[in-house]
This record gives sequence, C-alpha cells and structure tokens, in this order.
Amino acid sequence: MDHHFTQHLDYVSDLPLVPCRTLMGYQANELSESAGNGFIDLVHFNRIQVIRSHFSLKQDHRLERDIPLQFFGVNIFLQGHHVIDFLDLNKSFDIQPNMILLRKGYLGKTRIALSSDTPIAVLSLDFDLALLQEYDLPYLNHEIMQFKEGREQIKLLTNIEDQLLRSVQHILHLPMCHSTLDVMALESATLALLVNLLKNQQANGEEYSRTIINAMDILQNNLAKNIKIQQLSRLVGINECDLKRSFKEETGHTIGEYKLKLKMTEALYLLNQGQSIETISDALGYSSAYYFKNVFQRYFGHAPIEINR
Repeated sequence: MDHHFTQHLDYVSDLPLVPCRTLMGYQANELSESAGNGFIDLVHFNRIQVIRSHFSLKQDHRLERDIPLQFFGVNIFLQGHHVIDFLDLNKSFDIQPNMILLRKGYLGKTRIALSSDTPIAVLSLDFDLALLQEYDLPYLNHEIMQFKEGREQIKLLTNIEDQLLRSVQHILHLPMCHSTLDVMALESATLALLVNLLKNQQANGEEYSRTIINAMDILQNNLAKNIKIQQLSRLVGINECDLKRSFKEETGHTIGEYKLKLKMTEALYLLNQGQSIETISDALGYSSAYYFKNVFQRYFGHAPIEINR
C-alpha cells in the first residue's frame, strides 16, 4: 500500500485503535472499549484511498497532527461535530453534518476537536491530482474544478445533495470487509459515489453550443438504444463530420468515448442501487451480460460486483 496514502490515518492515529482485519489493499481497526465503540477502516485501489470513520466516543477528544499529504481529497461529514484548525494555513472550520470539505496539497499542522455528544460518521476520499486530470470530464462540478485549479487549499461546501447523501450512507453502513469480494463491493460503491459527487455538483453554466447540449442530452436519455452517429447527426440537424469535430472540440471526448462514459457511469449507479448484472446489461443496450461484464472490466480494471441491499 502506498505509504503516502496510509499517512492519512494520522487523522485518527491518536485514538486508541485495535487492528482487527487486514486484506490486500484493506485494513480495519476497532475503537477500544475504554474509548468508545465503532470502527475506522481504509481501502486503497487505483490511486484512490477511502477511509470510513464510523464511531462514538465516551469523552471529547482532540487530535493534533501534521498532515503531510500532497493529494486532492474530499471529506464528507454525515454525523458528529468537528472543529478543525489548520494552524499553518490560519484557517478554522466548525463542521456540522451534511458538509463537504475539499482539500489539496500540504496542509501542515492540524488540530481536530471531536465531540462525544453524538456518533461520528465521516467518509474521506483521497486521490492524486493526476487522476482527476485523466478523468478531465467536461461536465465536472464547477466548484470542485475551480477549487482544483485555484490557489485555495481548503474549502467547505455546506450541503449534500439527497442522491449523494444516500450513496455516502450506503458506503458507511457496509460492514467491515471479511473477504476480497467484500473489498471489491466497497470499491465499486466508492466509484459510484465519486460519479455521483461529480455529477451532483455539476455546474449550471457550461459553455456548450446548443447543438452539443442537444447531442449530449439525446445520448444520456437513450443509453439502451445505441444511437449511431448518423442518427445523432440527423436528430441535432448537422452533418456527421461537423458533429464529430464540434463534439470533440467542446467536450474533449469523441462521441464514442462519451457514450461509453455515460454507460459506465450509469452502470456504477445501478450496481450501487442493487440491480443485477443482467438487468443493467439490458438497461444499457448490451447484447448479453457477458459482453457487458467484459466492457466494464476493460473500462474500470475489475469486474462488476453485485451489491445485495
């Protein structure tokens, strides 16, 4: 496991934790009975790290750590009251449930006050900036992308969309992993969450031409129909060559790449909703579940995992 990533456990390493489970790319720790109850676990895959903190304390606790990460990260707070002071940055945040903290780069000395008056539930995602640059999705969150490109190192978003909230709750309530399949299910749910995070925080004012917006809407609303470029060009009213050129210039993707991305995004969402592979295959217009699984495997690097809900 990448040692840079595991250093983020400094967030909770002052708590009395008892290691209880280790699998490939996964480690879990339970809170000692004297301190409270609950668990903190971590999974690391494809340059993405996820930490689930789901516990309650018997008394207030304050952590003072130096956080040496050089990554882009998102903390999603569902339960508990946190006061976080970034001492080197001269910034302080009073964080309540249903808030999102964006962070990047070296944050320096950090003081975290945890309250015992309510359970604590936090989901933390870390990934290197190169990964976001590889995604380079044209429809990504205005605030997130502005934050990624700007000079700020810390930013607090004060609400969570309902769909995103449900995804976070689902991940936090998955049990600790006992097998490789459990780890893969957690990874799959995390990818679905990442998709929802980026989609739900979508900017309202994208500068696409009306033709390309129409084309994107048609593709989004007809995932099962496998619309050909010739059909799409007729529907939006320009010739194929102009459509392909304009689509690539404005979105950064070919039409085929964009269609595949839409389908894989929807596949992750449906998997996270507990849909079967056969149902998803039909919904996305694939000729067979076998073919869908192969496409999914090539795209994400692992097979689709059904989640029983």
